[in-house]
Amino acid sequence: MNDNSIVPKLTIQNVFVREFEQSIAEDFQPALDNIEMLAQHKRGFGDGCIVNIAESEDEDTFVIYRFKYDCGVRFVLANTVEDDSPKVLYEIEATFVADYSSSENIEDKEAINDFGHRYVGYHVWPYWREFVQSSLQRSGLPTIVIPQYRVPNKPH
Repeated sequence: MNDNSIVPKLTIQNVFVREFEQSIAEDFQPALDNIEMLAQHKRGFGDGCIVNIAESEDEDTFVIYRFKYDCGVRFVLANTVEDDSPKVLYEIEATFVADYSSSENIEDKEAINDFGHRYVGYHVWPYWREFVQSSLQRSGLPTIVIPQYRVPNKPH
């Protein structure tokens, strides 16, 4: 079974932040400093999938597939970007969880893993974009627009 054959079997149920961290350099004063910064992005599928089999009130069995997805963005001083240790001005990282439900237990672990690598980021990404925007704004930092997510052509 490939990941495309299980797509119709999985329905997104929930996306939420599991953990996050934000750091701002002590000497960074965005309202006072007129410096050029560059954004560096990272993203990645977390550690596999957790499967929970449950029963609804009307005794229908359903399966929840839980995936983790890590996101991050950091802003570095532009003239240090080529250095071995660029000057990080501020950084935000978060781990999101995406829950999918299915009426059947999908036994093909490789297909589930391929699905996670290909589609979880797509469902998490709008939440990540909003999270970054609101975090920067609440911290009094210059905001940026996180680029749109592009679904990879191949699972990995």
